[in-house]
Amino acid sequence: MNVISKGVFTLCIFSCLLLAACSVSEEDALQSFEDTIQNAVESPVQEVNYTTDSMSFYKPEAFSVNEEDQYNVVLEDAGQLFILFANPFSVESNTKVNEQADFYSDSIKVPQSETELKVNVIKEDDTYLVTFQHGDMKISTETNNPGDLSKYAEQMISIIKSSKYL
Repeated sequence: MNVISKGVFTLCIFSCLLLAACSVSEEDALQSFEDTIQNAVESPVQEVNYTTDSMSFYKPEAFSVNEEDQYNVVLEDAGQLFILFANPFSVESNTKVNEQADFYSDSIKVPQSETELKVNVIKEDDTYLVTFQHGDMKISTETNNPGDLSKYAEQMISIIKSSKYL
C-alpha cells in the first residue's frame, strides 16, 4: 500500500511540473499577441459575409451569431463569446480606447500601429479584457488564458477590419 501511495504522489508531482513547464508565460503570450496584431494589421481585409439590418462584417466560418440588435452582435466560437458593437454617433477620436486604459490600473500597454486599428488589453485579477476599435466599430472578448490572446486577436482583427455600420 505504501508503494502505491508513493507512486501516486510521484505521478502527481510529475504532472504538476509538466503542466507548469508547458504553460505560456504572460510575457511570451503578450509578445506573441503583439506580433499577431502586426501581422493581422498588414493582412488584406476579409470579404464581408454576414449582414444584419444595421451592420456588415466578415464572420469566420467557425463562429455563430448568438444575438443581434441594432448596435450589437454577440458571436461565439467554441464557447468563447465576442461582442461586436457600433457607435455611429460617436464624435470621439480613436484614442478613446487608449484613454479608457488609463482609467484601469491593470491596463497592459500594447504598441499601436499607424493604422486606424486601436487595441486595449485590461488585466483584472486573472482575466484579460481585449478590445479592438476600428472607426466607430469595436469588438471585445475576455479570457483567463494569456496563451489565447494571439488566437483571439487574429480572429477579432479579421472581423473588425471588415465591419461597417450601415
